[in-house]
Amino acid sequence: MRMMPTVELLSRLPFALVLQVLSSRIPGKPLFGWPEWTAFVTPLSGAAVFSLMYLLFRQAVGHYRSSGS
Repeated sequence: MRMMPTVELLSRLPFALVLQVLSSRIPGKPLFGWPEWTAFVTPLSGAAVFSLMYLLFRQAVGHYRSSGS
């Protein structure tokens, strides 16, 4: 089953932000010309999206019905 594009984006965006923006800080060349402080804020986006995905998962589990087998 194909995931919804929004869910797919929400699951990949934090990884992209944390890995790319934070690792671009190491050589001292900020990604996309963003200020250097954004490298330290991006891990918070991972925590925020994880919390959102956890809430969505708990809601989906509440609606789950067994297959009957």
